Amino acid sequence: MNARVAMNLQRKELAEKAGIAERSIYNYELHGMHPQAQTVKRLAEVLNVTTSYLLGDDPKTANPDHEKFFEEAKKNYGYKGKREAEDVLERASALFAGGDIGEDEKEILFQSLTEAFFAAKDKARKKFSGKKRASAGKTRK
Repeated sequence: MNARVAMNLQRKELAEKAGIAERSIYNYELHGMHPQAQTVKRLAEVLNVTTSYLLGDDPKTANPDHEKFFEEAKKNYGYKGKREAEDVLERASALFAGGDIGEDEKEILFQSLTEAFFAAKDKARKKFSGKKRASAGKTRK
């Protein structure tokens, strides 16, 4: 449901795009019914997410806020920074495996992780880039 809402799609629109009944979308979202594999693939294509995400196996995929976080990490710290951001979120999600955490708590956790990640990366960048410049200056003299 999060991916559908993030794309601003009504159940009816998603059903039409995926070629399935609107009632099926309703049953998947509200009654926990599981679609057949082919239906999962079609829904994933329409929603631009992985099948793992739809099946609940991939906590870091398809949330627009998470994608922004990953792209910002990539922009500021390269592909390694993006992988680190994905790893942080995946590990945090694993803490709550088997438990139930509300959407408000998830949002608070995500915001806190985002702030902590970028603060730590910026601190490390300042710490290590300063040493590089200082040692480069010593060798030039």
